Amino acid sequence: MKLTDGTHLVPVTFTVRNIGNAPAGAFAVKATYRLPTLGEDRWVALHSAGRQVTIPSLAAGASRVVRALVKGMRPETNPATITLHADSCIGDEFMPVHCNVLERSERNNSMLKVVYVE
Repeated sequence: MKLTDGTHLVPVTFTVRNIGNAPAGAFAVKATYRLPTLGEDRWVALHSAGRQVTIPSLAAGASRVVRALVKGMRPETNPATITLHADSCIGDEFMPVHCNVLERSERNNSMLKVVYVE
């Protein structure tokens, strides 16, 4: 969707899945994006919740859809790389309890998507 300032609002959808064999307690989900022209990460608004969504729990094998809205994109800034961070408190000064889901591997908590504006 093109905004009045000439930038675009781009929706992106991610699926967060518990691939373990035990339920997960509450955890935070955040997203950042990187435009080649900026060279820095910026926060993405997740659904209507702002910078983060807290998923209260996720049963073993269950999944939940998280929607992000990337603001400020222009065709000349293509592409943008959006990274979703689950069970993460990136940017938080202190580690809240919802960042501490115990799991076998912490290396599967992020996902990348590349998006373009036409």
